[in-house]
Amino acid sequence: MKASNEQVVSINEELQTTNEELNTSQEELRSLNEELTTVNHQLQQKVDELESSHADLRNLLASSEIATICLERDYRIKWFTPGASGICNMVNADIGRDIRIFSADNLGAGLIEDTDSVLKTLAPKQRELILFNKSWYLRRILPYHTDSDHLSGVVITYTDISEAKMAAETAVTAQHALASSLEARVRERTTQLRKLTAELALTEERERRVLAQDLHDGLGQILAILKIKLTSIKDSERRGALKGALREIEELIDQSNQSVRTLMLQLVTPVLQALGLIPALEWLAEEMERVYGLTVHIESDGEKITLDEPANTTIFRAVRELLINVSKHAGCNVAHIGCFRDADHITISVTDEGNGFSHDAATPPRSGDFGFGLFSIKDRIEFIGGDMNIDTAPGCGTTVTIVFPAEHPEHTLQGAE
Repeated sequence: MKASNEQVVSINEELQTTNEELNTSQEELRSLNEELTTVNHQLQQKVDELESSHADLRNLLASSEIATICLERDYRIKWFTPGASGICNMVNADIGRDIRIFSADNLGAGLIEDTDSVLKTLAPKQRELILFNKSWYLRRILPYHTDSDHLSGVVITYTDISEAKMAAETAVTAQHALASSLEARVRERTTQLRKLTAELALTEERERRVLAQDLHDGLGQILAILKIKLTSIKDSERRGALKGALREIEELIDQSNQSVRTLMLQLVTPVLQALGLIPALEWLAEEMERVYGLTVHIESDGEKITLDEPANTTIFRAVRELLINVSKHAGCNVAHIGCFRDADHITISVTDEGNGFSHDAATPPRSGDFGFGLFSIKDRIEFIGGDMNIDTAPGCGTTVTIVFPAEHPEHTLQGAE
């Protein structure tokens, strides 16, 4: 009995210990239950937030007009927005299917090639396409990464740009219309400017003739009378004492007379007015050799070249300025003039084998440069309806070609006036 009692006491103590442990475990379970309740509440809040975000995202994608398709790396459809249904009639059953089962007319050409390029290079690709509904779309393909930055596939978007295209085409049409209107106005102003330039050239030529006539009738006559007066006292008794002074005066009068004649020829060329362009160029060749030491060879096909004013005078003066440029800047003493005529054009060229220069037709030279004179000549030639080309390079000489229409109604009319 004692032994049994001791065993019962021991068992009772063990039971008490177990009971205390159970009580402790119960407290722990109660605490754990409270924690689980808190976590469950937090999870429920997260689920509600996710459901709300999912609903917002679903409504956003449903309301968006941008059709979006997400593809796996093996081209299988992962998900798509409702807008994709309007492009290629996708349904929920198509999720997991290969995108290549759809027609290229619906998705646009080059989809697989562009997708391969994006998967390889991770660089977005975009194209403007016309799909089956005759609307313009901007297709963009971008790489799709997971949260761990792992490449999972691509995202394809289709944006309707038909209105933007129409607006751009309308703007381009308006710009073309405006450009055409501006070009017409420029042509009109250019025509008016050419007419005014022609009238100015005619007026300048008339003034040159008047000035040359005044020099001839005025200063020229006075110098001639002075020469006669000096000659009349040749046998005078005072000549012995004044011989040296009279000789100097006579030389000065001869020089002045020659200067007057040269100035008269620069102002107006009688040969040009009386005989035409070719004889005037022959006379000019003699003058260039006499004054500048430049030998000028003239080559002609024998055809008579007849131009109305102001083309006749403008071309002659242009050739003269070109020859003066050769004598001053080319570093040679020989030049060639070519005069040719066909049914439609008159071509006059001035060629030298001198130093040449670097000529950029797109950039007008600065005032004071050698090329500025050429640019001025070209401007005058174009104003009277001709064209001038410059062929030159450093060390390769220079050829300047003037091309003028054989018949020019505007100048014929002005010349008649």
